[in-house]
Amino acid sequence: MRDRERGIALVITLLTIGLLSALGLGLALSSAAAQMADHNHEDAITMLNAAESALNLALRDLSTAAEWSLVLDGTLRGSLVDGTPSGPRTLQGGETIDLTILTNELTCGRPTDCSDADRSVATLDRPWGPNNPKWRAFLHAPLSLPMPLRQRDLYVVVWVGDDGRESDGNPTVDGGGGGGHGRHVIRARAEAFGSRGARRAIDAEIARVCQATEAGEVCQPGVRLQSWRLVSAVP
Repeated sequence: MRDRERGIALVITLLTIGLLSALGLGLALSSAAAQMADHNHEDAITMLNAAESALNLALRDLSTAAEWSLVLDGTLRGSLVDGTPSGPRTLQGGETIDLTILTNELTCGRPTDCSDADRSVATLDRPWGPNNPKWRAFLHAPLSLPMPLRQRDLYVVVWVGDDGRESDGNPTVDGGGGGGHGRHVIRARAEAFGSRGARRAIDAEIARVCQATEAGEVCQPGVRLQSWRLVSAVP
């Protein structure tokens, strides 16, 4: 009888230990998941801040450019660049991105080189046909941002392109065409790249306020950020 009671007590003890172990494991997993979610949220905010910082730097550079056609044709580039606006770049963790491929994807929706005919195809994302932007990497370089517990090394790119509402059919000239629509207006895509394929991007429309006078066209100092939106799904 006593041996039977001992056996029952042993079974109860083992069951209790198993239950407590399962509860402890569940709490540990829950804590780890919450910590991972916090890190992911922190990373997402940091990358968005990096994209915003790159866009603000591009705005400063664009405000000092006398003629935006020189920006649109690639003659004038931003103050923060790490070489030519093409080819691969190595990110933290060893992954690479390719500026040539990214620019092609933004311009005509595919990684390979695209002609003017390819760029001019009207799509849902690029509905302006011949006036679709021919994107240029205006600013591109590594960017380190401090975080509470670590340093985050990212890579940022700001592309610029002509306003599709123009009617001159030339995306390398800030001309406007009939009625002057789109003159002194350009588009920008600011994007931050991190490890494990993480990306955050912002689309913006930038304008310069100018008016015609007897002495010629006069523009106000600085530029105006007319619109800003977070790109929810980056290809």
